[in-house]
Amino acid sequence: MTNPSTGEPITANVPMQVANRAQIPAGYGLYKDYPTYPNFGGEAHILIEGIQVWLNNAPGFGEGDAVQVTINSDGTTTVYDVTTGATATVNGYIPLASAVFW
Repeated sequence: MTNPSTGEPITANVPMQVANRAQIPAGYGLYKDYPTYPNFGGEAHILIEGIQVWLNNAPGFGEGDAVQVTINSDGTTTVYDVTTGATATVNGYIPLASAVFW
């Protein structure tokens, strides 16, 4: 952006926390009605990032495979690969806001 009267560039300093303050309420507004909010549960297709980050490169999972994600009562999450039959347990929950399973 430039200053219309001088033609010189205009810069703005935006504190890092501004994005966080906007994203948290936006995520809540978008996903609060999802049955497992704030965690992910249900059917999805897995991306390679999900295999690496959430499943710790567990064997039997491939990018694009259909998966069923189940939130367990003991604080873990089970991921079942419908395509290959592989199963992995995540110690914790997969955040709904995570772009791992889409």
